[in-house]
Amino acid sequence: MTSTSVIANAGVCHGKPIGTGGFRANARILRTNLVGCCLVQAEVAVEFFREQGAGHLVAISSVSAVRALPRLTAYGASKAGVAVLAEGIRASLLDIPIKVTTLFPGYIESELTTTGDEPTPMIVSTEKGVTAMMKPSKSSSRKPRSRHGPGS
Repeated sequence: MTSTSVIANAGVCHGKPIGTGGFRANARILRTNLVGCCLVQAEVAVEFFREQGAGHLVAISSVSAVRALPRLTAYGASKAGVAVLAEGIRASLLDIPIKVTTLFPGYIESELTTTGDEPTPMIVSTEKGVTAMMKPSKSSSRKPRSRHGPGS
């Protein structure tokens, strides 16, 4: 049997501080990062995995899900939602050979982190960040897994 992996990932982060008239920008972040990323991709992937009898869903959350920053409130909330959704999916699949891994990467060089507004703390190169994220996603363990921190 061939096992398939799906990486559920999306990210936009250009929101506004809450209460400053940025509702549309913040709602876009939540729709893209939570609904578009995790819910839509997970629904399709897990339905396929159930038919196939196995699979591996890798949900990309963010360290911002567990450590809120003032300018990333909607982004952090969306990524916290990704983590909770993935945890619920994992719990519902314990009796089926479908794995769910949630990753909480820190700051990785990308379009999101190179806006030029302010220096990004503890940023790692794209190569280093992606390499670090691939380690737990390749694991064969069925235990809940998460990684937190810069380039985790």
